[in-house]
Amino acid sequence: MREEITSTIVTAGKQKISFTTSVRCALGTTSARALEDVIQRADTALYEAKTSERNCVTMDGVAAESRRTAA
Repeated sequence: MREEITSTIVTAGKQKISFTTSVRCALGTTSARALEDVIQRADTALYEAKTSERNCVTMDGVAAESRRTAA
């Protein structure tokens, strides 16, 4: 899906507009409290995706932690 979005180019007049997509996923259970936790982790992960690596798909904190360890 990310690659499909990235390969899409929209022409508006004489300008060409391209897109990037950053997706971070969070997993959890179905209980109400767990759902709140998942939403909070997903919100934090999305913020991290927007401010760090662009045009990527990662799981809840996994890639961010890997990058910090590798640096």
